[in-house]
Amino acid sequence: MTEKTWRYGCLFCRTGVETTIAGYINQTITDVEAVAPTRTRRKTIAGKPVEDQVQLLPGYIFFRTETDEQITQLTRITNVLKLLQYDKLLKSSYLRRRTGR
Repeated sequence: MTEKTWRYGCLFCRTGVETTIAGYINQTITDVEAVAPTRTRRKTIAGKPVEDQVQLLPGYIFFRTETDEQITQLTRITNVLKLLQYDKLLKSSYLRRRTGR
């Protein structure tokens, strides 16, 4: 049995459409799993407890995929503003500092 190699990433999108975009990605793009984390907020209105879902990180969608081709598809979705990533030079210098190499 072969094990999948996943690439993880984060998309920056318009605030308020995170759940919609994550659902769209999960339904239409194969081999990509997307999530827009939410939390349950509890409050009291007129003496009655009310629960609602709010975005844990507004404007961010986390995903995992198998190939770079699918990442290109993700950046073309309406209301996705940007793929968040390290600059290769910045990433390599950071890793050198952390590992001492």
